[in-house]
Amino acid sequence: MATSGIMRRCMVPLCTIYLSLASLSLLADADNDYCAVALNKKLCEETVKGARDWNQAITKAITNAISQIEKVNHGQVKSTIQKTKSASTATSVDRTCTEAYASAKDRLEEGMELVKKGDKTGSLNFKLSAALTSLEDCTNAFQDFNLEISNIKALNNNVENAIRVCLAVERSNSGHH
Repeated sequence: MATSGIMRRCMVPLCTIYLSLASLSLLADADNDYCAVALNKKLCEETVKGARDWNQAITKAITNAISQIEKVNHGQVKSTIQKTKSASTATSVDRTCTEAYASAKDRLEEGMELVKKGDKTGSLNFKLSAALTSLEDCTNAFQDFNLEISNIKALNNNVENAIRVCLAVERSNSGHH
């Protein structure tokens, strides 16, 4: 009988400890939920670290993507383009790339507005995808004119990865924001 009493007195604290540990484990994995489909999970987890909910996670991701676009030095794009032999080609590619970066930033900012308004139409995915496609326009211009593409791909890499994080976080939302 004494053993039975001890067991009963221990069961409640043990259950409480177990539930507390399980809750902590779930909280620790919260960032990972947003990054379940991310191509670069480490980057995604770093980007959304500390987000308490989906709105914070997507806001962090979009803010980071906009920041990455702003970091692209237009001078680097221009110097890559200037290696071409034709001034008209350089002008055309420069215009395409300038428009591509501006368009990508605009789509991200529009996406941020949708998040703030609590968009339920699925338009956010469209805006984020359009931002990524805009960057491809610049890369495609390099290819179309047979210019060295590795430099522009390197410049676009951080921006593209940041937008892909946005898409992963967006996909993690199943209507619970």
